[in-house]
Amino acid sequence: PVKKIKTILKLSALFFNLYPLLLIIGALIAWATNGSNFILVENGFVNYFLIYPFWIILTLMLQSLLYFVLGDIIRSVMFFLFREKRKITRKYFHKAILLITALFVLYVPARVIYDLNAIEVNEYIYEKENLSTALEDFKIVLIADVQADQYTNNSRLQNYIDEVNSLNPDLVLIAGDVITSSAKYIDTAAEFIGKIKAENGVYACVGDHDNWAYGRDYQRSVSEIVEALEKYNVPMIDNDNKSIEVDSARIGMTFVTDNYVTRISPQRLDSLVAANHLDFKIFITHQPNQRMVDKAEEYSYNLFFAGHTHGGQISLSFPFQNLSVTLFETKYVKGDFSFGDMMMIVNGGLGVSIAPVRYNSTADISLITLKNK
Repeated sequence: PVKKIKTILKLSALFFNLYPLLLIIGALIAWATNGSNFILVENGFVNYFLIYPFWIILTLMLQSLLYFVLGDIIRSVMFFLFREKRKITRKYFHKAILLITALFVLYVPARVIYDLNAIEVNEYIYEKENLSTALEDFKIVLIADVQADQYTNNSRLQNYIDEVNSLNPDLVLIAGDVITSSAKYIDTAAEFIGKIKAENGVYACVGDHDNWAYGRDYQRSVSEIVEALEKYNVPMIDNDNKSIEVDSARIGMTFVTDNYVTRISPQRLDSLVAANHLDFKIFITHQPNQRMVDKAEEYSYNLFFAGHTHGGQISLSFPFQNLSVTLFETKYVKGDFSFGDMMMIVNGGLGVSIAPVRYNSTADISLITLKNK
């Protein structure tokens, strides 16, 4: 009956809009309390019966809509070319729409579950002429956006760290964001990061989320994260250089803080990169922006490391290209990019932000092995 259908539609609309409404209320509370963090709720029932379904349905709608638009363009062309067969064309178009919808109804939830549980190790070889023999086969692991929170829980963190350690890295670098926003996860993040084993140490730069444990009290947030990591001998370095000795070789690392909260001045950036004059140089920052890339290339850095993008986090499948809102911010979403002799690697990380799901963006660990060219 029509009345029952209307009732179902109203209840569905209420369900679908409940979560956004609660987010708006949370944002208003945060604004009214001088930027204090608002956490909707930390409850498994709410997550699995409200929050996850909302994001999966929204992703399904966006993903299907993308192909509906493409299909509509193809249909219009077919109508123009085969005007006498419009009825048949329309029939097959409707069948194609139903098939696409059915496929994505199966694929989208399955892919979300996979991306929240799987870990992808991407391996890269960096070749350098006259590389010191001490650095031959030296293994560097890059991770980013650990972002400990209710969604990136102990189980996901442990699996991620275990995978890092299984690679037997010589050096581990973290491109920022060890928490998402809540101070209650600072010690958790530090504890799991402290389990990483690397002969030449573990180092991190400052990410934007590392500023948000206490609302607008950015300094307190970063200070407490730095202090928590120091307990496990993991320095979080804020706009400074660090060098390590590997037998007879030295690696110079420049850690740059340039994110939504803090932008480094051109003068400070110049002084940092000019001070790093070692033979092998690594530039580490959180956000992969062109200004940083250009400066690193200008000063002959060998490797450029960044995170922040979550590999797109929600990347809609499309022929020859995965589409994500991250592309509005940067074209360097995930993987490796070449700039002369400099290799840039953007790590997709582990955590989530805003949406508690990943889609076509599996958790990522980058393994870079150094070779003599």
